[in-house]
Amino acid sequence: MQNARIAFARLLRELALDGVMVRTRHAPRVRPITDRGADMPVTRRAGKRRSTDGLDQWFFVFSSGHDFFDELADLGIETEAYHCPSMEDAESAWRRLGDAFLEIPRHPEQGEPWALKEFGPPTKRRGKRRR
Repeated sequence: MQNARIAFARLLRELALDGVMVRTRHAPRVRPITDRGADMPVTRRAGKRRSTDGLDQWFFVFSSGHDFFDELADLGIETEAYHCPSMEDAESAWRRLGDAFLEIPRHPEQGEPWALKEFGPPTKRRGKRRR
């Protein structure tokens, strides 16, 4: 049995050196060999629009309106003496991260989040009135 495994591994190595794409169950996905001669791993890029970077820092602000643990300083956002960010910063963060925040399960007794009461649904935009 051990000899069969060694022979199979040698066969795979020879096929890989010949440029033949061999895909086993445990092998990572790679792009075909290009004229550069190097195998490049396939990478997925997260969409910038759907990025949830900063949600951890904004979590308590969205829940209550206050930054209890001064986590917004990590993002470079200044808060007042009562640990409240400006309404403009909070609203822009809510529009960007609100959908991801609402997907997090909440206890029914916690009530409606502060940001939802203050700014409304995150996907709904406040439009300017036309005269």
